[in-house]
Amino acid sequence: KCAKCIQTWWRKLQQARKENKRQQEIIWEMKIENELKRSFARNDAALRIQSLYRGFRERRQHSQRVCEEKRRIMAIRIQSLYRGFRQRVKNYEEKRRIAAIQIQSL
Repeated sequence: KCAKCIQTWWRKLQQARKENKRQQEIIWEMKIENELKRSFARNDAALRIQSLYRGFRERRQHSQRVCEEKRRIMAIRIQSLYRGFRQRVKNYEEKRRIAAIQIQSL
């Protein structure tokens, strides 16, 4: 073969290598991009699950706080009712005692 044919053949080989290398780089970039997308999607799903759980936990804690508040209010009401009942009993006993003293003094 002549030198010119060898040169063109060599040039074509180098060009094919460059083209192949460029294609490999593009493929790697696409693979990396897809993997990043996948990892972002996984991360996004994890964040969604976290936020859902956080919302669930906050709602549960809120309902627990509401329940505790209602219990506390009921306990206060029961205490005040009992205090009022004791006071009425004392008043009744006092009136009975006064009435008994008045009856004895007659």
